[in-house]
Amino acid sequence: MNETVTRAEFDQLRKEIADLRKLLGQLKTQEPEIDQETIQILAASVAAYLGKRATIRMVRRVSGVTEPWRTEGRVSIAASHQMKTLRGW
Repeated sequence: MNETVTRAEFDQLRKEIADLRKLLGQLKTQEPEIDQETIQILAASVAAYLGKRATIRMVRRVSGVTEPWRTEGRVSIAASHQMKTLRGW
């Protein structure tokens, strides 16, 4: 079970790990584009919810892994915003 690793092999492994970390960092900074159809669907959903057209200033993806604390935080922030109710609509 005791396998000896030479200094050259160790240095090669460190170089490979550094390259993989660099590649992972590049992948994290590249966000996939959101297609025009998705933006139109979002705009229509917002307009249907508000009852009028609204300007969408920014759309960004949320990571696929959602921790419960993150979801709870978003819910509490959304609930803290008071929407004006329009009577007669």
